[in-house]
Amino acid sequence: MIRKIYAIPLALSMSLCTGLSACTQQKTISAATPVQTPIPVQTPTSKTTPKAIPLTSDVKARKFLESYFNEITTGGFNGSTYYCKSSNAFTFYSPRKYEILKILPGKENSMIARTRIESSNAGGVPIIKNWTFLMKNEKPESSSSIKEAAEYGYCIFIVTDQF
Repeated sequence: MIRKIYAIPLALSMSLCTGLSACTQQKTISAATPVQTPIPVQTPTSKTTPKAIPLTSDVKARKFLESYFNEITTGGFNGSTYYCKSSNAFTFYSPRKYEILKILPGKENSMIARTRIESSNAGGVPIIKNWTFLMKNEKPESSSSIKEAAEYGYCIFIVTDQF
């Protein structure tokens, strides 16, 4: 920080009047009186960009699931591209709404998500049911077709209503 100091000669003294009528009170400024020095403001010469904060596992898993649910609720797809290569894709009938209730770490870099899905059963009757998703930390089967799925590094291994 650069400070500029303005010097006042030692012999300088002056009277200051306060009030609108006659000067009734006088103050003397001398070299012993502290002087406030203006501090120049320095502007940055180069723009700095903030560093990206790496996503934690639970945030990645949440974003992965949100991408999956957006695809099956609004995209008109069945979401099979989000499943692991060794898994069979689970099909929801007419999914309309979802809520991610909780995401917890599982064993060996996996994540467990508890969700509530509003959909229909095979007979077309509307249902609201809690489902558990087990996600593994690996690329989905068709990660090249779904950029978001590949970006978060998870795939759906198991979907069950038990848990």
